[in-house]
Amino acid sequence: MGPPEKERPTPDQLAGKTGNGPETNNPEALMGSALGRLGRYGTAKTATLRTMDTVGDSAALKAGLRVGKIRDCGSWLMFRHFPTLGQTKLRSANFCSTHLVCGFCAIRRGARMMAKYLERFQAIKANNPELNPYLVTYTVKNGDDLSERLKHLQTSLTRLHKRRHGKRSRSELVDIDGAVWSYEVTYSEANGWHPHVHAIYLAKEQPSQAALRSEWENITVDSFMVDVRPITADESAPADVDPHAKGFAEVFKYALKAAELPASKLIESYMVLRGKRLVRAFGKFFGVVEPDNDDLGDELPASDLPYIDLLWRYSGGRYEHARTTYSEPSVECEGRSPGDASDLSAAPGHEALSPGDLHRGNRTGGSRRTCPGQVDPLNAARKQSRLETVFRNLQITARIQTPAGPDTAT
Repeated sequence: MGPPEKERPTPDQLAGKTGNGPETNNPEALMGSALGRLGRYGTAKTATLRTMDTVGDSAALKAGLRVGKIRDCGSWLMFRHFPTLGQTKLRSANFCSTHLVCGFCAIRRGARMMAKYLERFQAIKANNPELNPYLVTYTVKNGDDLSERLKHLQTSLTRLHKRRHGKRSRSELVDIDGAVWSYEVTYSEANGWHPHVHAIYLAKEQPSQAALRSEWENITVDSFMVDVRPITADESAPADVDPHAKGFAEVFKYALKAAELPASKLIESYMVLRGKRLVRAFGKFFGVVEPDNDDLGDELPASDLPYIDLLWRYSGGRYEHARTTYSEPSVECEGRSPGDASDLSAAPGHEALSPGDLHRGNRTGGSRRTCPGQVDPLNAARKQSRLETVFRNLQITARIQTPAGPDTAT
């Protein structure tokens, strides 16, 4: 009998859901179910800021962390609502791309990775209906040296996976047609570092947990804990969520929960894990292109659809609506009629956009066509974010380099 099942992240917690707001000019209503993502993103950003305060700018800079960029990450989010589809997706944001430390980037990276592997799984299942997904977890003995324990885990898993190639192999992995797995690290003062692996195996029948435990102990010598369970379709999942997403979410969650680590352990784990490939695959799952860390927005529909852009800014521990911009695919630079495009709203304290400020968008990261003299709100937000980052870095550098004054008696 395996260990008790722990609570697993849901696809919604990994921000895999899209909004489906009704037809209205109210920004909260336009966000629909995506409004809940703002709460999770705000919580993650607040936790990251608190973590950076605990670590300290000096220690973070010595570890090679881009302090200013991490602190500014997620200071603005641009969501795009598609009225004809009833969907709202994250178009872009100022990402720091440091998923090992930044909770917001960790959420977005996990969501994008899960979406891509679910897409591959759907294609595999369509051509191989006899294959089923199974969640397999491997652990090794805890230890105080993270680098040694992680290397032991990686080397052991590589040896185990190589057994599937033997012509006379009796390994349980011979019947595995594909796999994707990720490394996760946790820490406790009592037990030290606990690196482990969550994998999804594709097979016609469920792999034997007893057989895998025997093989794993034979390879690792110090560990035998292996847990195997089927990933079943969730029939209650919403129409826009893959029924297998809940099981896949376990594999694509955080590699490291930075907010739960002591400052010294966060720096230690970052130094060990940075630059390492923490998601691997073989067989039918091999070759999935991982998302660009600099572009962690959602995949967007065709660019010729009408849309409404919703700009949100982080302030006081939460996201507040700053601007709403509307665009029709038929908008022309010359001779616009009043109904072609309009600024729907602007939050108090933010300048409202005129029809000339509107733009047509492309997919995330793509080019955007604008009219002469037109102001692109997304580019404006990016420019402001870059200026804020430069200013913050100057402040940090000055604070660190300023020598302490002589001691004075009071």
